[in-house]
Amino acid sequence: MDKISTAEPLRIMAGEIWLSGIDKNWKVNFLRPENPNTLGSVLEQTKQVRKQSIIMEDKLFGKQEVFAIEVKGFNAKKQKGKIRIWVNGNKLGDLKRTGELIYAANAFKLMLYKDQDLYDRAFDSMSVEEIFSYCLFLGKKVEDFSPEDFELFQKMQTLSQYFGDQLDNVAHVIYCKDGFYHFLWSYNNDYSGREIDYLKNLESSTVPVNEVKDVILLFLKDLGF
Repeated sequence: MDKISTAEPLRIMAGEIWLSGIDKNWKVNFLRPENPNTLGSVLEQTKQVRKQSIIMEDKLFGKQEVFAIEVKGFNAKKQKGKIRIWVNGNKLGDLKRTGELIYAANAFKLMLYKDQDLYDRAFDSMSVEEIFSYCLFLGKKVEDFSPEDFELFQKMQTLSQYFGDQLDNVAHVIYCKDGFYHFLWSYNNDYSGREIDYLKNLESSTVPVNEVKDVILLFLKDLGF
C-alpha cells in the first residue's frame, strides 16, 4: 500500500488508518467494527498524538525572591505562552492567559537598553502613589486632556509598557533611578466597567539594575528574541 502524502492529515484505506505529519511508517490497524465507537476512539488517540508532538515548555529565568521572569506552556514555534514577573517574591501576573511573547520581549528590551530614559524629574518630589497616578493619568478623562497632557501621555507610555494580554489585569509603572528599577503595580480583576481604585491595591518594590538586566538577557536569548 502506498503511503499517503504529508499534505493529508488522515485517510482510511482498506481497514487501516495512516497518519501523516507524525511518522509515515506509523499506522493503526483496526477491524471493521461492530461497535461504531471504535473509529471515534482511534481518531481521539490520533488527536492526542498530534497534540503531544507540539512541545510546550515551562521556564523560569532568575530568582523569584529577587527578580524573575516565568513562562509557562511556551510554544517555541509560535513564540507564545503565559508569562508573569516576580519582584522580591511578589507576582505580577496570574499565568491564566496564553499570548504572543514578542510584546513582553520588546518591553524588556526597552528596560535593557534605555533604562536611563525611564525617569521623569517630576518624580523627585512625588510619593509612590503620586508617581503612579501621574504616569497613568488616574482621575483624568481623555476628553479633558490638554495638548500638554497628550505630550506627557506619550512619554509616560514608556514607563508603562505593554507586556501582552497576559498581564492586562496588572496596571504597572516601571522606572529607573539611582541604580535600581522601581516597580509599581496594582491588580485589576474587575471588568464591570465601574471606576477602579488602583491606589487601594498599589504595591511597590525595587531591584538592582544589574539583577534585572541579567535575567532579561537570559530570557531574550533562550526564547530567541
